[in-house]
Amino acid sequence: MQPKRHSYVRLFSGEFTILQEARNDLIEPPASQEALMQRYSLLIDHYDKLLRTALKLSRISDIQGQSLTNQNHRLKQQSETDYLTGLYNVRKLGECIPAWMSKGLPFVLLLLDIDYFKNINDTYGHLSGDEVLKSVANILTEQTGPDDFVCRSGGEEFSILLNNIGLLQAESVAQNIREKVAESRFWLLAGESVGITVSIGAVEYAPGMSSEDLLVCADDALYLSKELGRNKVSLFPPLSDKRHL
Repeated sequence: MQPKRHSYVRLFSGEFTILQEARNDLIEPPASQEALMQRYSLLIDHYDKLLRTALKLSRISDIQGQSLTNQNHRLKQQSETDYLTGLYNVRKLGECIPAWMSKGLPFVLLLLDIDYFKNINDTYGHLSGDEVLKSVANILTEQTGPDDFVCRSGGEEFSILLNNIGLLQAESVAQNIREKVAESRFWLLAGESVGITVSIGAVEYAPGMSSEDLLVCADDALYLSKELGRNKVSLFPPLSDKRHL
């Protein structure tokens, strides 16, 4: 008597059948030593198939778990990233500022706005405006360090957190950015190029300031740059307490 062979059309189909047949094979006492060995061989065959099934289940579970982890990671990235420039978005900025405050290290917030950006959209179209935004994003990434934070905070406005730096050093970084943008040509979809400038406001974090304080002060400095004729960098003095606002 040869052990039965089982053919499975789909993965995991037939596990119950294997168990049932193993049970049936062992219900009646063996008539001879040969029959006992045959049933023993059949039981080993059943056990081997169940073991391989368990291993397949384990591998599929690992794959599904890894796939879910990757999917969650992608969703998190998408929720934190600006779709156009690939920079972080304003939501991530809102998380990053309190986190940096808790570190106890000095840092500076820069707010940057492209001057007269509406004219580019009105003259050349929004797709060309998008190309300018992406090019500016590349400049900001090139002009900042790996420990800094760069995001597109909305429209033609960008925000930068400069890590472990004072206001005067940050002013130098901001001036380098302003000069790099001013000396660059920005290519549009139609093959034309335009020149642009940016206005920048800077504020250094001081203990006691809230995230809102920091953003308001940087925005005030940015407004001052625009009032002075644009293509400027303006500083807001650090505050030791938000009551000084």
